[in-house]
Amino acid sequence: GDIAVLYRVHSVGDSIVKALGRSGIPTQRTQRTSILDNKEIKAALACIKLAGEPHNVFHAENLFYIGIPGLSKHSTSRLVNALHSDFSGNENILDWLKKWGELSEAESQAIMHFGVNMESVAAALRGKDIRKALECAGLATGMEEEEFQQPHWLPLMEGALSCASLSEFSTTISLGIDSDFYDPRVEGVTLMTLHASKGLEWKAVFIVGCEEGLIPYNEYHKKVDLDEERRLFYVGMTRAKESLFLSYAETRKVRGRRVKRYPSSFLVDIPSDIKNIKAPFFSTKARQRANGLQLKLFKE
Repeated sequence: GDIAVLYRVHSVGDSIVKALGRSGIPTQRTQRTSILDNKEIKAALACIKLAGEPHNVFHAENLFYIGIPGLSKHSTSRLVNALHSDFSGNENILDWLKKWGELSEAESQAIMHFGVNMESVAAALRGKDIRKALECAGLATGMEEEEFQQPHWLPLMEGALSCASLSEFSTTISLGIDSDFYDPRVEGVTLMTLHASKGLEWKAVFIVGCEEGLIPYNEYHKKVDLDEERRLFYVGMTRAKESLFLSYAETRKVRGRRVKRYPSSFLVDIPSDIKNIKAPFFSTKARQRANGLQLKLFKE
């Protein structure tokens, strides 16, 4: 119960829990799903972020990929390309979008309607009413009002009520308001995501999968919000009361193929005087060649 294994995405923990099971070590693993995995919630959060920073290309691209009601996938793909080649960066992205002349009449009408709803989101943000902004963002993405009463929305709405600014709300959700379950009374190694670890502590913490593409997480090679990913990694590191172990794999099976992996760029930012990099785990002979040095930062 004094040990936790943390990871950015649940799939990284699969092999760990199997290995611990083979060794007869009891484990407690939190559930694989999160309210932040819900597509409707993702869309609403993307709307809020773009309304708060209407010139931010990263937020716009994220929203376009999730989908704007009435906009086809083909138009979305062309729009993302145009955003990188034609957008000057000097105007509100939604204003630029309304003038983009490569949409059908129906899609243009859909964008106009979406823009009106986004103005309501922006107005709520200016009034520091984060809950209202969240509701307007949900409506902008095609939700019905009664859907906000669904269980997966309630933690998010409650979190919005306690926040006085978009920045505070963004920090709250990025550092985890997941519905993961954890019982501190269970005597076993805890396995959970970095998101779910907020507010918890263990004597020894292992953060596995500290590799480019996983930490920071870069799903499908899209742009990532490095500040949020860095905060999340920091949260995981500070869960350790006594010992912290950071590990990465030299190779990992990805989509059925074994590929070479590289250490996370975040590891470089850790001051060298507090790191103890010794030797990777290999065979017994290799460990003997390492002169028995105890590892504090090692490779999986």
